[in-house]
Amino acid sequence: MIKAKIFIDTNVWFSFFYGSENSAKIVSKFMEGKIDVFISKNVLDELIKNALQKIPKIQKELLTFFETYPPEVVNFPVKIDRDVENYVDFKDRHIFQACVNANCDIFVTGNLKDFDINSIYKRHKIRVLDTTPK
Repeated sequence: MIKAKIFIDTNVWFSFFYGSENSAKIVSKFMEGKIDVFISKNVLDELIKNALQKIPKIQKELLTFFETYPPEVVNFPVKIDRDVENYVDFKDRHIFQACVNANCDIFVTGNLKDFDINSIYKRHKIRVLDTTPK
């Protein structure tokens, strides 16, 4: 069985470590080996910096988690494709480009408003999913 390749945005990781049930559902599928998870180096760096500033008591848990369940870390994109520039908000372009470069099937975020999800799917066949409770 082929596993889905999922890129998880910074805000989803942060919410997972903060205790979000919806984010935990995604991350637990990764921990169970049901999905392959990708993250870019800059997302990982941003996550660690923000988590340690905002919830410093989780430092050991954070480091242990990534040692135990290392996601596939992809390089920071050197170039942003024109269509990514057109369909993704400026501040998220490098993160989404890393998802495109990794040939992911799904991009999970807590912030859909920065993505033209229909155009992204038409162009890249990447589903952009939200973890925000409905």
